[in-house]
Amino acid sequence: MPSCSPALPPVGAEVREGHRVRAVLWDGERAVGVRYTSAEGATGEFRARWVIDASGRSGLIARERSLRVVDPFYPDLSVYAYVEHAQRFAGERAGNLLIEAVPWGWFWFIPLHTGEVSVGLVCDRSSREQTKTRGLDGFFREALATSTLVGAMVAAGRVSRGPIATTSRGYSSARYAGPGWLVAGDAGSFVDPMWATGVANAMTDGLMAAGVVEAVGCGRVTEAAAVAYYDQLAQRTDRTLALVRFVYGSNHLHGDAPFWRARRAPTGGPGASPAGILRRLSGDPSVRYFRNAFSGMGHGADTLAPLDEMLERWTHRDAAIGGLTQDLTAWAPRFRPAVSARRSLGFEGYRLTPGLAIDNDGIEHFTSDTAMATVFEAVDG
Repeated sequence: MPSCSPALPPVGAEVREGHRVRAVLWDGERAVGVRYTSAEGATGEFRARWVIDASGRSGLIARERSLRVVDPFYPDLSVYAYVEHAQRFAGERAGNLLIEAVPWGWFWFIPLHTGEVSVGLVCDRSSREQTKTRGLDGFFREALATSTLVGAMVAAGRVSRGPIATTSRGYSSARYAGPGWLVAGDAGSFVDPMWATGVANAMTDGLMAAGVVEAVGCGRVTEAAAVAYYDQLAQRTDRTLALVRFVYGSNHLHGDAPFWRARRAPTGGPGASPAGILRRLSGDPSVRYFRNAFSGMGHGADTLAPLDEMLERWTHRDAAIGGLTQDLTAWAPRFRPAVSARRSLGFEGYRLTPGLAIDNDGIEHFTSDTAMATVFEAVDG
């Protein structure tokens, strides 16, 4: 049983390298362990209170339980190579990556610590026939010739590894948690490569999964409540997809090419409007970056208004705080109409605990401080 103190002492882990999990063991709907094969070929079973599936795109649990849902919007093919002696940006921008739209899709250009750069084309399944007729190398070089910026950056370079083809289709899971099991990272969902969230999601999901196990083991939270909360929290794919669709639809280069035409179709769903998407982004620490990026894509003041509103708030924040020192005798605290508060579970330092969730026009804050929660609930004007 893990410790229930906020600062958990190290309890250790047993790592078995060379072991491949072949199947999850089930008792009805509950995961109770795994069946594995060792590096020597021996088979065995391991029973566990929790099974956390971090199997990446293999998605063991999602496939076993038929939970995986593939989204046809995402491009589903990537062809990439590693290039030596490519040109880089000058000075402090030498490590910056570059994304460039081409008729067949888009190229990434990512400098690596090895001195190489990773160069890849994200395209559609329709390009598979051309990879067969031209060969991967011919296809990759022909696609590279359609680029302007990336092509110039690698013109003097030499391909050291590749080209390599891999699937890049996006998918999500109908569920991310259940009795005795959780999925983390790419085992649950994979978003378009342009978003490059794989490592970040894996780290975040792993920490949250550990928080669920600790909270349930300590009795601070019931298993049913913790599983339901993790399942809802891990389903970020819909929110991210709305943003990815918005980014694709913002591109006006090669608009008549089949790849880009297929991604300019109107899309619906909650929060899929530009205003809804950017309102959620307004609470992101990188709001200024997003504002500059979308402005560069040609979006006008009306679309960018939620981001500008947040930047304006930040600009005048100190002055507003200073103004609170004036006479408060006639002042009554009141939430504005777009703010609501509710009792909920939440993470504080990846420690799952009951508390109060405050929804500020789509941007959520959480506190487990009892006194603060009581104050917020009492703010009614």
